[in-house]
Amino acid sequence: MNDFEKDNFLYVLGEYYKKQRIAKGWTQSEVAEALNMSVRAIQQFEKGELNLAISRFVELTELLNVPYSIVEEQFKTYSYHSFQEQVREVTNRKEKKKR
Repeated sequence: MNDFEKDNFLYVLGEYYKKQRIAKGWTQSEVAEALNMSVRAIQQFEKGELNLAISRFVELTELLNVPYSIVEEQFKTYSYHSFQEQVREVTNRKEKKKR
């Protein structure tokens, strides 16, 4: 996972849901069919390229039995108080890598 991906909430969330889908033995096609969505939309969500509508997100969460506490935990991890705080975090991480 590169730094961009580490800093991207949707990417991390999509990766988690992908792992859950695979653990449940579902294909992207099966999930798409169950939710009446396109396979492409599922692919984009899993790559962090698509922000689902809340209603779709809830349906997917329930389908894969993902605890909302997991989503909340990820949100808190990526919920910065300000853009400046996010920039500072990324900058600090880059400085540590230089050492």
